[in-house]
Amino acid sequence: MAPLPPNPPEPWRSAPSELSRLYLQLLRELADRVESSTQAVVSGDVARLEAGTAEQCRLWQKIVSLPPEPGHGADPAWPPEVVDAQQRLLHLGRVQRALLRRSQQCLRAVCNLLAGPHSGYAPMAGEAGVELHPAGKEG
Repeated sequence: MAPLPPNPPEPWRSAPSELSRLYLQLLRELADRVESSTQAVVSGDVARLEAGTAEQCRLWQKIVSLPPEPGHGADPAWPPEVVDAQQRLLHLGRVQRALLRRSQQCLRAVCNLLAGPHSGYAPMAGEAGVELHPAGKEG
């Protein structure tokens, strides 16, 4: 997922406009979907996680289709409710990322147990900086 837009576009800097209200609404909806997906991860509900992820992608596409923002960095012109929504979304995304990483580690442990004593317990290629050489050997 691309980072959140750091600055509001020029039309948003004045009084709260329809665009800023739409942006805030989309941020809140996206945060709600991330929270729902996080609960799906915790409960092991794969179907709900997949549906939530698809909805997050749809909402994100709406957010990034809004007018582009000038400049970079924090802009104090954002209304406090927008900043709060951005911070909530950022926090929820970090929580979900940590839970997904933990789930992946647990699944890897189960796979290693099922593979038996003759399998290697090293991380799979592409994980934790492990690279494969062209001959298929770990480097």
